[in-house]
Amino acid sequence: MLSALPLFAGAVSAPFFFPHGLGAGAAILFSVVIAVLFGSALGVKNLILIHRDAVLEAGVYALAYVALLLFFMQALSGVFALIWLYAVVCIWLSSYLLIRDYRIALVLALLMGELIWIVSWLPIGFLNSASLCFTVMLFAGDAVREKRISPRNTAILAALIVLIFATSHWREQLLGVMQRL
Repeated sequence: MLSALPLFAGAVSAPFFFPHGLGAGAAILFSVVIAVLFGSALGVKNLILIHRDAVLEAGVYALAYVALLLFFMQALSGVFALIWLYAVVCIWLSSYLLIRDYRIALVLALLMGELIWIVSWLPIGFLNSASLCFTVMLFAGDAVREKRISPRNTAILAALIVLIFATSHWREQLLGVMQRL
């Protein structure tokens, strides 16, 4: 766990070193290196720690959320396809680590890839977009692991989606889009 802390710090700090629109390729390369190091740390962690399910789940969801944040921060840059592919691969990796079935993880990652592509068109800001996709990912991952959709989780998902849309600044975003056109 202690060896993973610098990796999380590096992955979370990547958007600050490579701000919006500047060095998108370098930010993606930096994030890929962080992901490889994170995967190596997970392999070492599996050899050392015994009760690791909660730590693994937290690390996997942190990786997915950072990938979603990087995607939505760089979505307006010129390398949309490259960062979309990076986000789908990170979501596939995180889904595979949770589910342990590569086919289901691939289907989940591709569906999430389509969702993030659609959400990138919404004028709700990058934090709300990443949070929206992350809540859907949490719901889908839990439904796949439990092999059922619970009404409690569905109610929580609906409440979080309503909260995300309610806190979005639709008017300011729409005016900005209209001015660019």
